[in-house]
Amino acid sequence: MKVVTKAYGTIDVSEKQKILFPSGLFGFESLKDYVMLDAEQQPFFWLQSTESAAVAFIMISPFLWRPDYELNLVDEELSDIGLSSPEAALVFSIVTIPPDGEPMTATGEILGPKMFEEYAVTYINRLAESVNKSGAPVIVHICGNMNAVRHLIPDIRSQAISTDAMVNLRSLKEDYPGLVTMGNVSTYLLEFGNPQTVSAQTASLVRTRIDKISPACGLRTS
Repeated sequence: MKVVTKAYGTIDVSEKQKILFPSGLFGFESLKDYVMLDAEQQPFFWLQSTESAAVAFIMISPFLWRPDYELNLVDEELSDIGLSSPEAALVFSIVTIPPDGEPMTATGEILGPKMFEEYAVTYINRLAESVNKSGAPVIVHICGNMNAVRHLIPDIRSQAISTDAMVNLRSLKEDYPGLVTMGNVSTYLLEFGNPQTVSAQTASLVRTRIDKISPACGLRTS
């Protein structure tokens, strides 16, 4: 089949390169069909939407620089993608490239539970304690799917936890009633949705007794 790509123009791809995301990707829920392509520079790959040539992601295996990286998936997530165990998954991190395109500052989302507990929680708490001593409250925002580190959230000594749009705040609040929750109106929805849809999602958060309604992540100003 022929696919119009962001990196290579129109090319032929095989059926084996096709990947279906039944629920889409976060922020791109309407786009479900992709193909995986080799990048010109190894060890990177392209994840290219077949529905929109402008939508393509650079990927890399997190195990290349974190051999001890751990992937925690719940049974429901495995079932959604037709896997019986995490070991059967092909794992990649999407590479984040800053607006200026400077490759030396590109990052991958690879912070697993072990590093989150040993590194992130420790230093977040040190910073929070310092800020609190000055008389100011602290809000900690966690990007992305936090299922793998969910059990560590009560260990964070902040005055509120802000989460990404993919996190079920109702469930988080039920598990940790004393937790002050903040969020999580989708920033994609805020940018591209209509007022009625934004209002409906906000009302849903209010009904679930979320403590502070806010965007799920940062909003660009240009």
